[in-house]
Amino acid sequence: MSGKDIKNYAKFTELGDDSLKKCYLMFLNHKKVIEEQMKKLDHGMETIEQKCWYYESSIDAKTDSFSD
Repeated sequence: MSGKDIKNYAKFTELGDDSLKKCYLMFLNHKKVIEEQMKKLDHGMETIEQKCWYYESSIDAKTDSFSD
């Protein structure tokens, strides 16, 4: 969460029960942001794993002929 969101959350919690819906919506939004970041990270990890496999295979074969 951004600093602004954290400050808003702190203000909301001071309001007690009247802010429950606001807090809930804030966390739903934050969850969505985190899920999108995780998708990007998962895609990046898949790419890195493929590259590691490629270079490991090339090292074992002592050639870069896999790129043909």
